Amino acid sequence: MKSIKIAHIAKCSHNIGEGAMIIGMHSSICEDINSNIKFDCIDRKLFQALPGHEFESESLSKRFDASFVEEMNKKYNLVIFGGGGIFHTGQYDNLGGLSLAGDLEALAKLKIPWVVYAVGENIFYGEDNFLYGAELSKLIEMTESKTKGIVSFRNDLTIDRLRPYIGDDLLNEVYVVPDPGLYITKTKNKHPLIRNDKINIILQLSGDRLDKRLSVAHGFDLGEAKKSFVSQTLDAIEKIASKLSINVIIAPHIPSDYSIVMEIIKNASERKYGTSALIRELFDINLCTRGYKQASDFFGLYSQADLAIVTRGHGTICNAGLGTPFIAIDTHPKASGFMRDFGLEDYLIAPSDKNFSSKLHTMALDLISNNSIWMEKRDKGFLLARETTRQFNRKIAELL
Repeated sequence: MKSIKIAHIAKCSHNIGEGAMIIGMHSSICEDINSNIKFDCIDRKLFQALPGHEFESESLSKRFDASFVEEMNKKYNLVIFGGGGIFHTGQYDNLGGLSLAGDLEALAKLKIPWVVYAVGENIFYGEDNFLYGAELSKLIEMTESKTKGIVSFRNDLTIDRLRPYIGDDLLNEVYVVPDPGLYITKTKNKHPLIRNDKINIILQLSGDRLDKRLSVAHGFDLGEAKKSFVSQTLDAIEKIASKLSINVIIAPHIPSDYSIVMEIIKNASERKYGTSALIRELFDINLCTRGYKQASDFFGLYSQADLAIVTRGHGTICNAGLGTPFIAIDTHPKASGFMRDFGLEDYLIAPSDKNFSSKLHTMALDLISNNSIWMEKRDKGFLLARETTRQFNRKIAELL
């Protein structure tokens, strides 16, 4: 059997969602390509400067330059970039529009194949325009002239959001493939926060950049928007608890999520539930961790739950892969884009919806009582996605 060594440049020590993406990518590639494959993960954050120092070489640990390419040519059979949200706003040293410090001239000197795998646009609603359309266009052009390169975007409508910056003729050269977090492997370990005598509901709320996530317009107070969102979320949970015996597990993905977690705790502590407080009676909090080696155990919580309420992109992607019914709160276009691409847009709620609380609790009760329609849509989406991934991985095998 042929042995293949792959350098994988991804955020392997950061967001646990990107950890799921790494695990899913490696497992699906190994399943689809009949070879002895060894992956070396190289942390993408090493190619990214500290904010405010984006063009200072001393703020970088690595750069995709001629010397790095020389090392890749000697050690590997293939280089994979991404996935994850690798397109951002702002100014940064970049490799063809990717938020990786590097030079396209160096990439052209690679003697081994390279793959940009399911990369996504990470720009919020109403943010500044993407600044690197020309650079990304050049990267895609390289796939036309050189058969050793492939560029693919994540299936969260990234291709539509980048369309204003790249010509349609070039976009025809780009593949659209599922984020491999869809294939996160299930852990065999029972999660300690799952209660067998309760309906287990995961609550995942993102705490970073809340002004954009909650669609705060100019002149509208963020504090009031956050207060309303937290209050309506807890209103919905209380209504669910009035009908069912539930266990709600708050699941922060990254440390910044604790800002909204603390708001939930404060509000729920002030609400009486029976003879105690709502927070004490209904809620647990999962650990927050990072790194791809922790991803399977972390997402084991989702795989063992009855329902999830999520805001992050990988909250939607991983639950769709695991087959856990979930409701997505539309706080970022990548989450809503995935839901629409996957056929689950009926289970998407905007946080600014005036009937947010009512819709959330009604949809949750419906899914808990009968998830057959959700599961039918999910199964259809998953089968289509897995076939798309299989065909794309075979394209990679052809490069080798």
